[in-house]
Amino acid sequence: MSECCMDLNIVWESEPESESGETKEMLERVLQRGLDLAWRMAGEEGEEAEAEAEAEAEAKAEAGSGADKMAVRACGQVEIGVLLTHDKGICLRNRTYRGVDAPTDVLSFAVWDDEEEEEVLFEHERPMLGDIIISIETARRQAAEHGHSLAQEVMFLAVHALLHLLGHDHEGDEEYRVMHMWEERMMARIAAHMPLLLTAACDED
Repeated sequence: MSECCMDLNIVWESEPESESGETKEMLERVLQRGLDLAWRMAGEEGEEAEAEAEAEAEAKAEAGSGADKMAVRACGQVEIGVLLTHDKGICLRNRTYRGVDAPTDVLSFAVWDDEEEEEVLFEHERPMLGDIIISIETARRQAAEHGHSLAQEVMFLAVHALLHLLGHDHEGDEEYRVMHMWEERMMARIAAHMPLLLTAACDED
């Protein structure tokens, strides 16, 4: 099996002194460990799908039929750019790249997308999967609404974005079901490996 490993290029674009150094360090640890676990999980699924394709001649034709598999083969060492920003920052990118003049919680930009060529936001040294932008301001509000930690909300948004980078979407009912299934499976594995990080207060005042 190919070694799966993910490097993150994390950049902060927060308002001056809006996040403490402790909060930033905690969230960076959560993202690095959590996304690496999710990437390894996707790689394991990719190995299984590849074996099935070799065993069944028709598997290739069925690959795009909505089966509960990774939409893109995940393996090897890759890099993702992560921008942690505020509502004004993500609103700017949402307007620039999506034509939506409003803040959102998370954006993702996949570099392999053949339907539209995305502009890469960061410089990357390793083979790169894409870029993720998260509004910490929105994540903090949503964490309070859902009754869990900021770390858990940021991790969920990152997993959601990673699945988009791997080719998943939630436009149709079946696509939504498959993507939601993967969100739950990945978050369960991450929670099992790092429960204390996910439940950390992360400077909630």
